[in-house]
Amino acid sequence: MTAGEGGWRILGYNVTQKTPSVTTLPIHLPNSLHHEQYHRLNSIPTLSNLEHYFARPEGTFFDGIDQRYFKNLCYAEYFVHFRLLKFDRANVGKPGYFLECPNERGAPAMHVVQCDPKRPHLSRIQSVHASHGELFYLRSLLLSRPAMHWTDLRTINGTIHPSFQSACVALGIFASQNEAQFCMREAVDTFRTPYQLRILFIHLLTNSCVNTPLQLWDQFRHKISKDFILDAMGDVERGCNEALIQLGSFLQGHGKHLSNYGLPQPIPNGDEVQRELRRWAPQATLFQHQVHAAWSTFNPEQRDIFLRVQFAILNNEPLLMFVDGKAGCGKTFLVNVLCAWVRALGRIVLPTATSAFAAQLYPGGKTTHSTFGVSPYSFIRVFYPESINQVTASALHLFAP
Repeated sequence: MTAGEGGWRILGYNVTQKTPSVTTLPIHLPNSLHHEQYHRLNSIPTLSNLEHYFARPEGTFFDGIDQRYFKNLCYAEYFVHFRLLKFDRANVGKPGYFLECPNERGAPAMHVVQCDPKRPHLSRIQSVHASHGELFYLRSLLLSRPAMHWTDLRTINGTIHPSFQSACVALGIFASQNEAQFCMREAVDTFRTPYQLRILFIHLLTNSCVNTPLQLWDQFRHKISKDFILDAMGDVERGCNEALIQLGSFLQGHGKHLSNYGLPQPIPNGDEVQRELRRWAPQATLFQHQVHAAWSTFNPEQRDIFLRVQFAILNNEPLLMFVDGKAGCGKTFLVNVLCAWVRALGRIVLPTATSAFAAQLYPGGKTTHSTFGVSPYSFIRVFYPESINQVTASALHLFAP
């Protein structure tokens, strides 16, 4: 039991029931076998909720306000008004009980029972990423129009289209030329992070959703590169160049290159060590002021830890240290001051944490997994680039008491 659930139980709240209830509706392609289930004593597969939707009854029903046709109900709307019940001859003819139409699989028909309007019920079609192709477009069609069969979904104005994607385009749900642009615009408007936008951009490229990649890049490059631009102190071209480097790295995982899509080639700006040094160099003076201000607020334990780490770094000696303490005793504050001191010297420090949430507490922090590809535990590693001059003797006492 989690702490949250324990609190709810102590306060007497119900954590096992929710009102209104919600039914999650799965979707699948016609040739999918993933949804099929078989009984031990019966080889006939059961129908998925989507196939039950296609087998819904004929005729009309009264929803409390109007007389409505079953055939006009969309997938999600159908399971808002009705639930399924195993066939029982005793229920035939009862008010609110309907019988499914015969299905192609030969599965037994079930009762379709109208839900009580006094007890509201919701339904939700499962989310599908755009990279799933036809399944994504199938979901869009199910949300937009009623259908009685797979072919019925692909039939627009009497024309049977070869795919769900072409049916979506014909119906006007997506525009064939601007689909990727609409997708990126929606991601920007919903406040997706620049990193998420870069991942989406790669998905659109590798799934052949972009007709003019260069035009899409030019339109959204500021949004896609926003975090790199901020790290570069507002230098747009440098930030976009860093974004292109990362996009090129992502594309290599798909066996592609930026040149395959006509995107601009990034300007080489040295190795990763040099890029890290340039990232923090403009803030060296700010880091010095930060350390000077923090020194006067340190308690004796924090000063001792700081001096031990300082001595090890300046003398290029190995140091393994474990710092423990209760919440609020200043561990994060101490680590941030140490990072500022190392960066003020023109060296590289890589603060890592076990989770992305914890890593956000440190400027430039990342998870241990992504940084070193090792088991998660928090530590700081300091690099000594050969290009950096030896620290002078005066630097040793720069922040000494």
